[in-house]
Amino acid sequence: MFLWIVVGLIALALLVKYLRRPKPPTPDDFDKPPPPPVWPEGGRPVTTKADVEFEELFAEPEGWWWRHIEQYFWRAWHCLRRAKDAVTEWWQRRTIGFAYVEAWNLPDYLARYALPRVRHLRDYNTGYPCGLNEQHWQAILNDIVYALERKVAWDFGDGSGDIPDAEGEPRYERGLKLFGDYWQQLWD
Repeated sequence: MFLWIVVGLIALALLVKYLRRPKPPTPDDFDKPPPPPVWPEGGRPVTTKADVEFEELFAEPEGWWWRHIEQYFWRAWHCLRRAKDAVTEWWQRRTIGFAYVEAWNLPDYLARYALPRVRHLRDYNTGYPCGLNEQHWQAILNDIVYALERKVAWDFGDGSGDIPDAEGEPRYERGLKLFGDYWQQLWD
């Protein structure tokens, strides 16, 4: 459906361009002197018919339609490109187990992937590792969640934190270290 809309808009643009084409010259037109140069307001001197047509095309209000068609064309192009990328990533995940774009910046991907899962472990705690009590395990999970939230906020700029500040830095580093130390104990 979307493709038909794009094709229709392109056909409409071509039709309008065809209807706006210049009329063929008559024998009387060759006897007339050439038109004087046209100076648009605040613009460069326009001397040829092609320049005049180009300036008219993007002048308001006659040429406004072309900007909209071009805008929708590029939107459609980017939509199709994203669809192609999504299919490619899906196929890579199906055949090799991961998409190549996930490895471009692996710490960011792991932080975005692990954060909701560690939050779930923290909020719906059903157990804790041997040698720890429940309160200590909750404190460890809180530090890990804090570090992952700061990492995601830092990398993707959602406004909750730019760069870990001076007072948050030790907790951020401690949370990342605890995430690595207790990697095997993150289970439900």
